[in-house]
Amino acid sequence: MHLVSKEMLFVWSEAGQERAIFVRGGGIADVGPASAVARRSGGIGPTHLRGVLRPAALDGHIHLVEFGLSLGEADLSGCDAAEAVERLRRQPRRGGWLLGRGASVEVLREIGRDRSFLLAVSPLRVWAHDFHTALTDPLTLRDLGLAQAEDPLGGRIDRDPSGSPTGVLYETAA
Repeated sequence: MHLVSKEMLFVWSEAGQERAIFVRGGGIADVGPASAVARRSGGIGPTHLRGVLRPAALDGHIHLVEFGLSLGEADLSGCDAAEAVERLRRQPRRGGWLLGRGASVEVLREIGRDRSFLLAVSPLRVWAHDFHTALTDPLTLRDLGLAQAEDPLGGRIDRDPSGSPTGVLYETAA
């Protein structure tokens, strides 16, 4: 079975881009851009869905290893942006990096708007509470080649109205 839709509610879906799932032997054999899946489907024609395809269940999971490794970082759980910045300023660096974890995505966005702070504390990496979103500074973005990069498949680089990265990275971009 070869299913194609513009709306598949998976992490890696890009709005408006036609995506496909190829099912063989009762299991998912391939997922990706519709054109790529079509080439790999062995000539089995697609069924174009006229609605949204979403998983029957969402994966509840934890990032136990990442959490364990982050225990020595600034704990920003429950902080507003001002308190998070203050805790980060007091945090000792590890290997030259200022590291934090536990902030809400909203707090990361607010801190990301303060470019003077981000430049002053470079290099910086702060994980959101879900370990799916991170904040870094403009110099690190540049050094990693992300300052001018397009969004990676399954991720997003947050940008301000001028198109400059804010430092907030989602999913595979993080």
